[in-house]
Amino acid sequence: MADKLYSVNIRWVKTPMKTTELEPIFNLIGDWIRYNGFTWFVSTSRTADEIYEALKTQITTEDSIVIMLTDPKDRSGWVTTWIVEWLIKQAAKSPS
Repeated sequence: MADKLYSVNIRWVKTPMKTTELEPIFNLIGDWIRYNGFTWFVSTSRTADEIYEALKTQITTEDSIVIMLTDPKDRSGWVTTWIVEWLIKQAAKSPS
């Protein structure tokens, strides 16, 4: 199955930010980059539900998480070049 590109967004409300603790989980899920302490981009063959199941042990129900497909072809704003290049490369692996 081809990889899909997801945006994983966590709003830390009650839980202290756990970016370091999430890294080994993201490593198991697929290729990823952390945009900031709240947002990761993940290239994986897994579904959004599977990503959520893997991450939910590190967040509480008082925090918020949303995982959705991302299409970097329709983007606007400013970000460093290497992030855009990574997103475009990963999107090329995604099914049309």
